[in-house]
Order: sequence, then C-alpha cells, then structure tokens
Amino acid sequence: MNIGDEYHLGSSEASLFQEPLVWKPKGSNTPQNTKSLEFDFDLMLSDLRSELGDKRRQEEVIARELSEALENASKVDEHEDIARSFNSSLNRYSNKMKHLESAATELASNLRTVSGLADNIAERVSLLDLAKGRVVDCLQRVSDLRDLRTCSEGVDVAIQEEDYEQAARHIHRFLTLDMAVFKMGEQIDARDAGQSMTHSYNVLRLAQSTLKNIIERKFDEAVAASDAASMERFFKLFPLINEHQSGLERFGRYLCQKVDCIGQEVYKVMVAGGTDDKRVHVLFADSITMIFEGIAKIIDLHHPMIDNFYGADKLLLLIEIIQLSCDREVDRVISAFYKSRQYEEKFKIVSNYMRSTDRSLDLSKVDPLELDILLSEVALMHSRTELYWRFLKRRLGQAAAKIKSADDDDQRKIDVFYPEMSAAEIEEAEEQLRRKRLECDQKLEQLVNRSLLGTRMQEIIDRYVMIEQFYVMECMQKAVEIDSTEEGSLISSVVDDVFFIVRKGIRRALSSSSVDCICAMINYGVTLLEGDFLNHMSLPIQSGYPSVGWTAEAYQTAQTAYNVLQHGKTMAEAGPDNQRAQFIGAANNIRSAAESVESLKNSICDDVKKFLGTV
Repeated sequence: MNIGDEYHLGSSEASLFQEPLVWKPKGSNTPQNTKSLEFDFDLMLSDLRSELGDKRRQEEVIARELSEALENASKVDEHEDIARSFNSSLNRYSNKMKHLESAATELASNLRTVSGLADNIAERVSLLDLAKGRVVDCLQRVSDLRDLRTCSEGVDVAIQEEDYEQAARHIHRFLTLDMAVFKMGEQIDARDAGQSMTHSYNVLRLAQSTLKNIIERKFDEAVAASDAASMERFFKLFPLINEHQSGLERFGRYLCQKVDCIGQEVYKVMVAGGTDDKRVHVLFADSITMIFEGIAKIIDLHHPMIDNFYGADKLLLLIEIIQLSCDREVDRVISAFYKSRQYEEKFKIVSNYMRSTDRSLDLSKVDPLELDILLSEVALMHSRTELYWRFLKRRLGQAAAKIKSADDDDQRKIDVFYPEMSAAEIEEAEEQLRRKRLECDQKLEQLVNRSLLGTRMQEIIDRYVMIEQFYVMECMQKAVEIDSTEEGSLISSVVDDVFFIVRKGIRRALSSSSVDCICAMINYGVTLLEGDFLNHMSLPIQSGYPSVGWTAEAYQTAQTAYNVLQHGKTMAEAGPDNQRAQFIGAANNIRSAAESVESLKNSICDDVKKFLGTV
C-alpha cells in the first residue's frame, strides 16, 4: 500500500461498528455487496479545531466571571482586603518572633550567669566539705591521740590492781586505733620522751603481751581448779586483746575434757551392762545417744557466749575442736560394739554366702533371730547419729545466717557509703565476701562428712545393707518352704509372709535415716519380688489348667505317673484335682500379691514422710 492510496469504508455510520473495516486502495476493484466509505483526515482535524475553540471560549467566560466575582467581593464593606490582612498577620508574627528571640537571648545570658554562680558555690562547698573532713579527721586524730595516751597511762595501773577487764578494754581501744595515729607519733615528739607517741605505743604493746600471758595463766589455773566462774571471766577477755584463736583453743580443750568425762562414765555403764535390763539389746545405741546428748547440752550452754563475745563465725571452730573428742569417745563405743556383737565376723560370713554360688556354706553362727535384733540396733545407732548431725547443722545454720546478714550489711556499706570506690575495688570486696561464705560451707561439709564419726557410721551402714539383704532373703526362702493354705482360705500364707518381710526390711532401713541404705533396700525388695517370689508364684500357672475329656484325661494320667516317678509324689498330690486347686490358688495369690504391692507402695510413701520429712 502506497502513501498516496485512499481508504474506503462502509457508506453508513452503523456499518462502522457492525461490520469490519475493509482496506481499499484507489482504483482497485471490489465486490458489489461490500460496503465502503472513504476516510478524510482533513475533515476530522477541522472538527477537533472547532471543538478546541469552543473550550477556549468557555475558559475565557469562566475566568471573566471569576474576576468579576473577586472585584465584587473586594467592594463589599464587611470584608477586608485579603492580601492586606495576610501581610498584616505576617508582620505581627515577625514582630513576635523577634521578641521571642530577644527573650531567649536574655534567658541564655541569665542561665550563664546562674551557672557561673552555681559553679562558684559548688567549688566553695567542695572546699568547705574538704575542710570539714580534714577538721573531723584532725579531731578524730586528736581524740585517738588522747585515747592512746590515756590507755598507756591506765593499762599498767589496771594490771597492777588486777583489774584485767579495764586493762583489756585499754588494749582493745589501742588495737582499734587508726594506723595513721602511730605514723603521726613518729613525727610528733614532745620534750619529755616519756610523753611521746612512740613511748605510748611501746608501752601498750608490752602491756598487751603481759596481759595475754596473765589471762592464759589465770584461765589454765581456773580450769585446773574447776572454777567455772573464773574460766568464763577470763574467756571473755581473749577477744578484747585480739586473741580469739587462743581463747577458743583453750576453751575447746576444757570442753573436750568434759566430753571425755561424759564418755568415760557412759563407757563404764556400758561395760557394766547398762542400767535397764530391758534395753540390753540396744545397749550400744543408748551409749552413743548419751554421748551425743551430753555434747548437745555443752554446745547449747556455751553457744550464746560464743556469739556475743567471739562472733557467730567462731562457733564452727569450737565445734571442730569438740568433735575430735566426740570422735574418740564414739569410736571406743563402736569398737566395743564390733567385739561384743561379733559384727565383723557375721558380716564376713554373710558376705561370703551372698557372693558365692555354693549354698552349702556353714551358717550356724548366724542366727536369724539374732540378726533381727542386731540390725535393729544398727539402724538405731545410725538414726541417733543423723539426729546429732542435724543438731549441729541447725546450730551452724543459725550461725551462717548471722554471718550472711553481716555480709549483707557490709555489702550495703560498700554500695552506700563508698560510692567513690572504683569498679575493681568493689569487685574485689565482693569476691572476698564470696570466698568467706564458700570457706564456711566447705568447713561445714568436712565436719559432717569427713570426721571419724562419719566414716565409722558409713562403714557400719555398709555392712548393715549386706546383712539386711541376707536376712530378708533367708526369711523369704523360709516363707516359701512353709507355704500352706488354710482350710477355707483362697490364698496361701506365702503372700502375707513375703510382703511382711519385705516391708519390715524397708521400714527398718527407713528408721536408720540413711538415704543410701533406704534406696538399697527398696531396690533389693523389688528384685526379690520380681525374681524368686514371682517364679514361685508362677510355677502352678505355667503347669496350666487340666483339660476335660477322655483323651486329655488319659494324657493327664500319663503325665501324673511321670511326676510320681520323677519327684516322688503320690498320685493324689500329682492328680488333676490337686493341679486344678493349685492353679486356682496361684491365680488368687497373684491377685492378692498385686494388691499387696499397691499397699506396700502406699505404706512406704507414708513412712518416708514420717522418717525423712524433717531431714
């Protein structure tokens, strides 16, 4: 198609939308039924130009109307000129901003003046605080110097007059003075050498050594004379002269003598067979109990004095000293127990039997009735020892609580009164507090678990577990051997006997207050019930219930004859009727055993709360 060619469309306007356009170049031939129309761009452009002119004229009319409306509005008296009103508002806003700027500048100038005055006042206050602190320090130094001189002048007089309390107070005041006082004493020297600070210092140091020797000698004399009042008097003076360790060691040795006296009296009564024939079977447990009670009374009697004059943290040191004597006396009782009850020999026999597969070993020296009494005494001995440990832990726990309260006070002082301390210094102070608490806990753990008393009791309870297991096993085997069913009863005696034995062994372990022993016996009881007892109960079930019918009866008769020949039973014992009775009895026993297991579990839970609820 060339550029000069013309386009021909359909003749009517409707055909423009209803029929497709047909391209027809000029001079080409088309069919007669095709509607065509020639399209002219010039005509279309002229139409658009005329329409654009109409729009422009409408725009001019609207602009003219708008201009007339504005002119009419400006001529009305009720309205002000908009431009003038805007300019006036703008001028007022500008004036106000200038006023605010000047006011802000003036305020900034005033603030700079006030800041300068505040800095000047703060500097002067700081100087005043510094001067005040120096004055206070100076007054304190003067007071300390006066106290130093007073103490040096009065300490010798008090010692000569045997007023040791006053002399100890002078020494205590001297020991609490700041070291700066003694440094000042090196620089300040009066005309009279006898009045110099160095001289006062030397006098008090000599008096401290003299007073220490006097107090120690007087305390030893009071101990030798059994003068309790004098011992208490001089015991209170050791902390005043900073001799806590010496005072506690001497007082601890005195208390150890009292513990030894208690142990000797108890041992004499024990060797004589006790004071009550009805308690011969627990003679050694009662002896240990009396020793523990005597030590507890001693600690309760002197605990307040230790707290008041030495501090709560010193109680642990005193108990460590007393515990040495306690270990010695209890160990003597335990050694006598081993010898009298033949505890070690019986343990060796039982241990060899339990660890050997040969069940023909001689057990004539091991009587189950004697073992029952022996095990009860061992459990009682361990429970009394645990009670004694709980008493010490409670006393030491109270002391630890007081120490923690004091440490918390020290921490608050660090946080409140020393805010100028650096982070490193605060961290170092906190680390010292943590080390102090950790050291106290470690000493307590060593005292409870690593003393001679603790190791001997652990040794006894280890042997107890082995002997208790042997006792329970033998009793269960005896119950199986004498198993019988009473007339009219649905279950045999073995169920009640076995569960009674297992319950008894676990309850006795619970009464010992040893968690390890309790767990060992519970595990062993479960092993016995799941092993030997269950096998014995399931044998009739495994044999099955006899069948009915002539074929089954013939087979059963042959099986019965075989059992008679094999096991030496009678035909009545091996017959189908007896087998049916055994099967039904075994089923009833298993049902009763299941109920007994549930009852045993509940009773153990109740016993644990009873025996270990206060641990």
